[in-house]
Amino acid sequence: MIKESIDTDFVVMKKNNFTVNLNNFNFESSFNFIPENSVKMLDDDTMVVELLNDLELTLIVMIGYPPTRQFIETDYSGVEMMKSMAWLASNQLKQLNTVKKYKKSDRIFNLTFEQVGSGRCITDLEGHIHEANNKFYEIIGYTQDEAFGLNIKDLTLQEDWMIDVVYKEKLLKGEIPYFSMEKRYLKRDGSIVWVNTTVTKMSGDEGEDDFLIGIVQDITNQKDADLDALTGLYNRRHMMSRIKDEVNRSNRNHQEFVLILADIDFFKKINDDYGHDCGDEVLQTFASLMKENVRISDSIGRWGGEEFLILLPDTDIASAQLIAERIRDSVEKEIFCYDGHQFKLSMTLGLSAYNEKLSIKEMIKVADSALYEGKKLGRNKVV
Repeated sequence: MIKESIDTDFVVMKKNNFTVNLNNFNFESSFNFIPENSVKMLDDDTMVVELLNDLELTLIVMIGYPPTRQFIETDYSGVEMMKSMAWLASNQLKQLNTVKKYKKSDRIFNLTFEQVGSGRCITDLEGHIHEANNKFYEIIGYTQDEAFGLNIKDLTLQEDWMIDVVYKEKLLKGEIPYFSMEKRYLKRDGSIVWVNTTVTKMSGDEGEDDFLIGIVQDITNQKDADLDALTGLYNRRHMMSRIKDEVNRSNRNHQEFVLILADIDFFKKINDDYGHDCGDEVLQTFASLMKENVRISDSIGRWGGEEFLILLPDTDIASAQLIAERIRDSVEKEIFCYDGHQFKLSMTLGLSAYNEKLSIKEMIKVADSALYEGKKLGRNKVV
């Protein structure tokens, strides 16, 4: 995690110059979006943009004079990032001063939108596509004419759309300035592409409707590298990354979360009695059962062998116990079939609630100890 010391938590912009004051402002790697309420006009020529330190991914700074807005993007970090931002912002402001009137599409999709490597998309508040850059069309596999009027809902897999709806509702109510999520799009040819999307709401000019801007990155190759080949669940490395992100989010927002370490009881006997092919099918069935019994916002990974790790964000220990019990019960009721044989299995689950005094390794150790306790109590337990 990059840590830089910068002088203050705001940047002053003027028409023909750009001043960055440096002093005691800590930020982590980069920023994602500067909400509109962080922009303050001091006079006709000067504006202040307050910087936030709890956002991630790329830097996108809103600049311009209302109602005209532009976006600047850079991947630099630290002081060099700030200098680059200053130079870019200064040049963009000069360009803006020469323009009297922009259409909405011209205002948003100028030079930087076509030059960056991610997709950009404008929709109305219901999600119908109005404008996009070439990269977005490439990601979804539609031409501009084919995509016009399509709803983002039509592109999104149903189970992912359910999460989208929750975040979008909060965004439209003004409860959050933006939201980011990983989701799956169904391309025109029927194939699936994983994307990371960041969506924010923008106010239209006088007489124009408000609209949404989406920033879309194709992360399919990254997702393939994050998955366990046998079960399709996340692998150990990716689960660790998710837990680290959840720790940061919990520290920032004072939210609880819970880890569940789950183990298939007497799995070795399955391999010994029926062979490893049967064992592989059992692991796949367990993965499906767990996915069916957790929430969309939860993450499941294959931790190793017949062990699985489940991350339950924004969850207290009592709610986590209910989820774990639901998983345990569904496994107990399942009848497993292989090569003419039928058998039943069980699962033991150990829980660990987030404690800011514990490291991630220590949290997992607590879950492992609870799992071991469940085994001692006779297995098929939630502890």
